[in-house]
Amino acid sequence: MHKADVTRADLELVYAKLRIKNQSLDDMLKNPALKKTLENSARLQKKRDAIFDPLAVRSRNED
Repeated sequence: MHKADVTRADLELVYAKLRIKNQSLDDMLKNPALKKTLENSARLQKKRDAIFDPLAVRSRNED
């Protein structure tokens, strides 16, 4: 199974949601364990965003 590619923007979004003040994103990406964690979190976030369709939700609410 092919894993979705994670872009820098995806990583920055996850980093912003974590609200980490004492370590920069670049420093976190230097640590292999933290890098893998950020990539997996970004991949899951992309998956959740792809599943959510606001137009479908709106049309269900209007019926």
